[in-house]
Amino acid sequence: MPLTYTHTLLKPASLVLRFAIWVQGCPLRCPSCMTPAALPESGGELMTISKLAQRILLSQTN
Repeated sequence: MPLTYTHTLLKPASLVLRFAIWVQGCPLRCPSCMTPAALPESGGELMTISKLAQRILLSQTN
């Protein structure tokens, strides 16, 4: 499945490191969608599980 975004998040209140993944292609079409760029089936970045895991692990060191 193509990914639209990946992002490392730091929640200031608890200082918990989080990693968010947005996938590409959504059939729901919610009127208040917060990520309309992720709606089309086409687009995004195809990524292997090992590449995604590497990105997650690297985010912990930055």
